[in-house]
Amino acid sequence: MALTLWIEGCEALLQPITGPLIAAKVERLRVTLDLPSDAIKFSNGWVDEFKRCHALQQHQSHGEASSVNLTSVKEEWMRMQCELQGWDLNDMFNVYETSFFWKSIQNNGLLTKGLPGRKLDKMGVSVLVMMNATGTEKICLLFIATVRKPQCFVLELH
Repeated sequence: MALTLWIEGCEALLQPITGPLIAAKVERLRVTLDLPSDAIKFSNGWVDEFKRCHALQQHQSHGEASSVNLTSVKEEWMRMQCELQGWDLNDMFNVYETSFFWKSIQNNGLLTKGLPGRKLDKMGVSVLVMMNATGTEKICLLFIATVRKPQCFVLELH
């Protein structure tokens, strides 16, 4: 019962849990209840059975997924298709930005239900990858690190 309450508390705080975390918590409960160490073994099999009995499944939380307006995306895609008609594919470039966030929190774990995502800590390095639509021209990678005032693309009017 105490372990179930702990899991429900973690879900309420949007904190994902894992199998090893469950095993560590139940071991702490064993010590708190002053049960002998050979009374029960909290093996991977025990954890798997506990997950099955309590309907705990692996879920991935998707942060900020509901903030995208799909109608606007479709309208913009159609507008861009019209705008780019007649352009040479060698002159159209695809740009992809990817990042590594070393301060981010875990966004998946064992839960009885899916949880909404949380905003990520944005401390990280971004990499910009660019090439034309035919793949014949590849631009060198552009690395962007953290800056004090992240306004690198804002035009300053005088």
